[in-house]
Amino acid sequence: MEQEEPRLSRAIERDFHFHLHGHEHEEWVHHANGHTHIAAGACYDRSDRQNGYNFVQLNLRTGQGTVWLRQYDAHGGGWIPRIVHRKTDNDGRWPIATAPLSTHGRQISNPTAREQQEIKNAGATLSQVAIEDDAQINWTTVGRALLVSVTPEIPTTAQELVRTLVLTMGDYKSRFARLVIGCLQADDEKVRAKAARVIEELVLWTPDIVGPDVLINMARSNDSSLRISAVLCYHSLAALNPAAVPIEVLYTLATQDENWYVYTPAINALLRLARARPIVIDLLVLGLKSNQKNTRESAASAIETLAERDWDLVSEELLKLMARSKNEYVRTVGQRCAAIKQTHADDPPRDYPVF
Repeated sequence: MEQEEPRLSRAIERDFHFHLHGHEHEEWVHHANGHTHIAAGACYDRSDRQNGYNFVQLNLRTGQGTVWLRQYDAHGGGWIPRIVHRKTDNDGRWPIATAPLSTHGRQISNPTAREQQEIKNAGATLSQVAIEDDAQINWTTVGRALLVSVTPEIPTTAQELVRTLVLTMGDYKSRFARLVIGCLQADDEKVRAKAARVIEELVLWTPDIVGPDVLINMARSNDSSLRISAVLCYHSLAALNPAAVPIEVLYTLATQDENWYVYTPAINALLRLARARPIVIDLLVLGLKSNQKNTRESAASAIETLAERDWDLVSEELLKLMARSKNEYVRTVGQRCAAIKQTHADDPPRDYPVF
């Protein structure tokens, strides 16, 4: 699920107006490309943890709406508006806008008989033509034909295409990668999405087959589909080839100003890198010291996630920093992280020492 969840989320973004899901460490609203994602606040059985909820009003005809964010005030013992700087008004109202319901949505169809023949012909071209004959072939046409069978929302379509090419025409996978990369420049948004999805699979088979510049350009693209695919590639590379991940690029994607479908896997990719690339811990410390409340709390949430899996990477100095924070949420999370470490006090180290 750790690999498939972001891809499922991408399908939700493309095919639905709204994605309302169970709580994370804090509620948040993301809106992009006519799609609104709302993370519900958590409601615990006690008041010493951050509690919140929201409700939404939406005009289906105009696509205009409002999300009301609410939080529990433990000091006063009641619910009050949750105010987010530059996002809500003083009543905790977060405005949203999406396409009218009657103009949104699309259908997914299987390749036609003609398209299936184009795929077959393209595969034959890819495997039979000598490299020196490249100039005689319209590789853009070949690439698009091969991508016809890919439906980005259905992961198995890209998986089957790449598996078939790698296992039956392994000598030509570099050529295939080049023409798929070329399709990232297509004017057709659907072609770009197909190409990006295939690149995700290519990275799993051969981590270095897609050059770093390609992924960086995808990560900086205005096309959210390309940014999502780039961060999913970095998530894979964090396990397969940690040194190949440009942490500074990944860090810019791990911000709540980003699309939620980019931000969430970016955070998880950074956490995946934390053991091999300790600089990630330094970035989380910078987040705790930020002037922005949301950035501090996001860093604290990431540290708690890290503590749950890699408790030994959360140092005593980091816990002391969280304990000194003026942010109540950060202090509370720090206490929970300290409790997690205490449960592992007698466990052996999770890493191997030099000597």
